[in-house]
Amino acid sequence: MHPVFDLAHSADQPLTAASSRPTDAIAVVGCGAGAGASTLVAGLAWAIADHVGKVAVLDLDRYGGGLDVVFGIERAAGVRWAQVAGSEGELDGGALIEALPSSGRTALLSYGREATLVPELVLAASITALSDVCDVLLVDAPRGTDLQLLPAEATVVVVGDGSVRGGAAVGAIVQDLQAAGRDPVVVLRDASRRFADDLAEAVAVQVVVRLASERRVEHDLARGEQPGSRGELATVCRRLARLLLEPGAVDAA
Repeated sequence: MHPVFDLAHSADQPLTAASSRPTDAIAVVGCGAGAGASTLVAGLAWAIADHVGKVAVLDLDRYGGGLDVVFGIERAAGVRWAQVAGSEGELDGGALIEALPSSGRTALLSYGREATLVPELVLAASITALSDVCDVLLVDAPRGTDLQLLPAEATVVVVGDGSVRGGAAVGAIVQDLQAAGRDPVVVLRDASRRFADDLAEAVAVQVVVRLASERRVEHDLARGEQPGSRGELATVCRRLARLLLEPGAVDAA
């Protein structure tokens, strides 16, 4: 039985926001295992933290084994979903973000090695609380995640690979998102320009970047180090961060 961390908001201690402007929110949705969504989240966290004050990362993949492993901080002390799942009512964002394990200026609310069932109300309360105290909220959202839990203005990034099956999966998810009123963009891994252009035309979506697999990322993951601080992944994530966070940059890309 995991202890419940006391995150109740006290009326005597008002929440404080990290910034007076609204929090930017980015949800990364992977098209199946191996699409590279979690790796992209880690790389984006590096890139974004270089330019903003505080990044909060939410791991919503209950069966992913813990995003803290990808970040290389699985042994770090701090609260995971198992301790947050039993919370009730409004959460204190300041207390929550200070209790999370962190990598540099990135705080991470991750699953552990167990698939803790987190009630939808707690998910929503955690998203609201962290949005109040960070500059960018970055969400690792597996297929099937109810994106209505996220801020309405959140940018959705769909990640897939350049195979025929991968393209079909991206197309299906994009069409579902569009039908739900979301306007996603796509990142493709190991895809040719022609493949990207054909997919963009077929499902009326913008493919913002193409990313090649690299051994450096595999090396970092094998050593328990957060990928994205160097190499092509870092270069691509810096460009993607600019596109996602600068007003009008995606439309101009």
